[in-house]
Amino acid sequence: MKEYNKIVWTVMWLTVFCQAAMTIYLPAYPLIAGSLHINPDAVKTTLSVFLFGNGISQLAYGPLSERYGRKPLMLIGMAIFSAGCLLNTQAHTLFTFQMARLIQGIGSGCTIALCRAILRDRFQMRELASAASYLSMGFAIGLGFSPIIGAFLQNHFNWQADFYFLSIFGLLLLVATWYWLPETLVKKENDSTFNSFLMGTLRDYRMIIQDKLLWKFLVGGLFAYAVVITYNTMSPFLIQNVLGYSAVTFGWMSTLIAIPYYFAAITNRSLVLKIGSQPIFLGGNLVILFSGIFMLVMTLYFPISLAITIMLPIMLATFGQGFIWPNAIAGAMQHTHGQPGKTSAMFSSLQMTLISVVTTIIAYIPDNSPLFMGLVLIGLGILSGLILLKNTPK
Repeated sequence: MKEYNKIVWTVMWLTVFCQAAMTIYLPAYPLIAGSLHINPDAVKTTLSVFLFGNGISQLAYGPLSERYGRKPLMLIGMAIFSAGCLLNTQAHTLFTFQMARLIQGIGSGCTIALCRAILRDRFQMRELASAASYLSMGFAIGLGFSPIIGAFLQNHFNWQADFYFLSIFGLLLLVATWYWLPETLVKKENDSTFNSFLMGTLRDYRMIIQDKLLWKFLVGGLFAYAVVITYNTMSPFLIQNVLGYSAVTFGWMSTLIAIPYYFAAITNRSLVLKIGSQPIFLGGNLVILFSGIFMLVMTLYFPISLAITIMLPIMLATFGQGFIWPNAIAGAMQHTHGQPGKTSAMFSSLQMTLISVVTTIIAYIPDNSPLFMGLVLIGLGILSGLILLKNTPK
């Protein structure tokens, strides 16, 4: 197999894996709440814990991979994740469940931090753009199919089967990474003591975090990114407990979320070259805003329908988000001064850490009606637009 294929296919499946780690257990939310005898809102916060661990760990994976190489850190992260999954299967309390999810987040942080770096190490210009499209493909596959797998496992076994599956998946990818993925970092930062390396990393991070444009694109893009998080957090109990649909039906609904995101990501590649990022930000935010208003109106004046009241507006919102988030990442990386590897690690870390806070807030918003989800979408569209469209560089 050619090196290009080895790298892009391994990176794609690592991206699938990270997304699956977030969403495979969503159909099991009601079952987990009953099994652990905990409040449904508490189950939702386990996603926040995962995202927090994922975000914080990237601050270490990025710089350490510059010193020791991408591949060793990827293997260590996958091993940590698989161990966390096995702990999850033995959880009988909320505390143990959350600690296991935290460990999984810390382990899976290697994928987001290192996949972009691996592609940047080996490819440039158009070849890099082509290779990076595999990241979007992996995100869409993981987002669309992992809840279906999770629902199937829950129905035929129990919610613990989701985490046995993730553990096996992680170990298989660990083997594939060890066997297929070459070390892509040519020159490692081994010519200094670890103390000076640590001080240099902290100094670089301080410089990066002071960049106002990074925060502009991060926070503005984050509100758009939260569209998918809103669905993941609020819909499991709404669709299953309130509307009475099965876990399998909920799992299949996730496929509908992945389709518009995939097409938005593909369309964005050529569209941004023609019209620039600012019109795309405007269009994406208007789509999110319209989707929230549509959900609100349908809830207030018509009988609630899973397809029309919930899924159609969520698909529209995801389509808008699919345009905004990639351009927000590109804007942050283009206008930020400093080392690209550490900038990427800092951006991804802040992304996941802040979204864990947003997820926690959303977890305590009532989910017994699409009305509240529609209001959240309206708020996300307005906030993202206000930030990204204010003096946004073209």
